[in-house]
Amino acid sequence: MDDTGEGSHTAAAGEVLAFLCDWYRAQCVPELHDGDGISIEAVDGPGWWMTIDLRGTSLEGELSAPLVEDLGEGEWVQSWSDGTEFMAAASISSLPLAVQAFRDFVRDSEAPQWEKLLAG
Repeated sequence: MDDTGEGSHTAAAGEVLAFLCDWYRAQCVPELHDGDGISIEAVDGPGWWMTIDLRGTSLEGELSAPLVEDLGEGEWVQSWSDGTEFMAAASISSLPLAVQAFRDFVRDSEAPQWEKLLAG
């Protein structure tokens, strides 16, 4: 690992991406395939827009107030849930933090059900 801390940032990004994959795999039932699943798009700014369809999952109906994190130096993350979708917007370098916001939402919404997945 180098002195810049880049290795730990990459490891954290990999961990939250693995969580997102595992969560989606656990949700892959025929009913979910009728929804939109997970969408991550690049947007002008530059940045990211992430939408996770909650319809047909155990998170359907779970709300979260908008969370805005200003990380300084032009880096930021915003996330919220309206009960049918979890949405996040992030600056170009903050996509892993947007996925982490979803992981936190899952943890806060249903810790007992996701205990094993969240521990890994």
